[in-house]
Amino acid sequence: MGRLARLPFGPFRGMALLSSLAVLALSPGLRAETSSVAGSALQDSAAVAQLRIPGLPIPVPPVGLPDAVPSLQDLIDGEDPLTTSLGDVAMEMPILDGRAPTGFSPLTDLPWDAHLGYLAMPGAYQFVAESYCLKAGTHGPGGGDGYAYADLAGSRGAMVQTILREAVNHPEIPQSHIQLLLWGVIARTQLQAMPAEAQAVAQRMLTEAERRQINGGALGLIPREAQQPLFRALPQSVRQVLEAEAELRRLLTQGNATYQQIEAIAVLTGSVGQGDGSRHIPQGRWSLHPDGYFIRYQPFGYSRTQVQAWVPEALAIERDSQGRIVALTSHDGYRVETDYNDQVGALRIPGEPHLRAYQFRQIRLIRPNQPAITVDNQGWTFVGRPTGQAQSSQMALAGPKTQDRAGADWLADADRLTELYERYQKAKEAKENVDAILEEIDRLTHPPTQEQAEEVLDRDHYQEGLDAALDNNPEAKAEWIGEHLKRVERGFLYAICQLRALGSSGSCGDDPPPSPPDDRPRPPQVNPQPWMPPSPQPRPIRPGGQGLIPGNTNRQRLGLSDRPVY
Repeated sequence: MGRLARLPFGPFRGMALLSSLAVLALSPGLRAETSSVAGSALQDSAAVAQLRIPGLPIPVPPVGLPDAVPSLQDLIDGEDPLTTSLGDVAMEMPILDGRAPTGFSPLTDLPWDAHLGYLAMPGAYQFVAESYCLKAGTHGPGGGDGYAYADLAGSRGAMVQTILREAVNHPEIPQSHIQLLLWGVIARTQLQAMPAEAQAVAQRMLTEAERRQINGGALGLIPREAQQPLFRALPQSVRQVLEAEAELRRLLTQGNATYQQIEAIAVLTGSVGQGDGSRHIPQGRWSLHPDGYFIRYQPFGYSRTQVQAWVPEALAIERDSQGRIVALTSHDGYRVETDYNDQVGALRIPGEPHLRAYQFRQIRLIRPNQPAITVDNQGWTFVGRPTGQAQSSQMALAGPKTQDRAGADWLADADRLTELYERYQKAKEAKENVDAILEEIDRLTHPPTQEQAEEVLDRDHYQEGLDAALDNNPEAKAEWIGEHLKRVERGFLYAICQLRALGSSGSCGDDPPPSPPDDRPRPPQVNPQPWMPPSPQPRPIRPGGQGLIPGNTNRQRLGLSDRPVY
């Protein structure tokens, strides 16, 4: 007799109990983790599975189904093949929103190490990689939804990562064959029941133990007439994924389904709204990769993704006795120097006890074996950490410590006050973004010190000041937006990376050596022989095996390979 007759409760009472459990699973007050049921479809199923009430009677209509057909308990029991979801996204970098390097070099032109990946010096790189659908029954990328980095997790997470990374070593295997195997794995299909193309991929890419693992977690087929009553009580987002996976198992094992038919089940098309637990991730958002570089993604459908990597660079930073940045130096001799107008002194910002503005007296852009380019009496920078309490009306009350004519003249210009407030708003936003990074780091490990956080803010203030000061000088601007700016930007990235990398040696490259004495002479019109940080070492960049997670939980979760699309 079928399973229904063996259950101690009647079908309607059992369904009501399951519906109640689904409601409990969706109740915010009962969540054990922040990555909750509402986070994504796969999280929904994992959350239902985590209820694990012994002996729970779950009806599986209709009566008389053979025992080989999986029950709902079979479907939700144990860990899902892939559990990575929006809650697993780590180290987004909103502080870099709107920032981009001045240009990208092809990542595929770099040396390739089979174990480490592409070997990159400080700079910006990009390529278009093959990517793969890792979440059946959801819509493909689009609609302005951005993607962020996350590690792949779940009972088959390591296996999926292996398949993605092995793709680059088998250029002879079509992408569609690899995708079939991945769909079979995430749908828990027996390997020997998959299409011959998928079995051949597994034979080449996976060990015998891994192939046995696929069969160990496999599920049987669910007749179409049983799917609707079986899934009726589940949340819609859970039901959509389980139904898609059940249909994938059917198509993968029937032997005559085309790739297009299977793809139509796995990847939905058309417009779609925001799913439960979604949040905004803007297109082009950078993430800090655990290997110490910044990465972002732009999918073109589910099968191709533009990958951009930005590798930081350690700069030697020098400060004066008041804590102001007076020089930044790269390993190859590019150097930015600033002197400050101490006749004006520090400009106080009402409501901001730890924030000061300092006017530049001279900026010097120094290149190896070239005359320095100088700009006099242009621009200014903040030093310190804002609280965010100052108001626009208070800016007119800002003033120098020394009440001299120079400071009064500098603030008398209405445009100057507008600029002061606009830059203050940017500083406030930067501070909020740094605080968000610190909060994330605190959740993962241990927070950096306030001094290290202020290092990021001061470099941001300094770069903003240089941008504004050099904008009106054609020669200086041309030089600034060239090699100097590239190095200062990479130094800013390095300071951010160091926040995350405390206590992990080498994760952001070599640490910069100690600064030279503050009183070292720096002639204004000649190119000095500066003390320089050591030459950087190549940094491994290996996008393959990474998970790409959308802000919209109704969109595809993607897996990335190292295989370029030409």
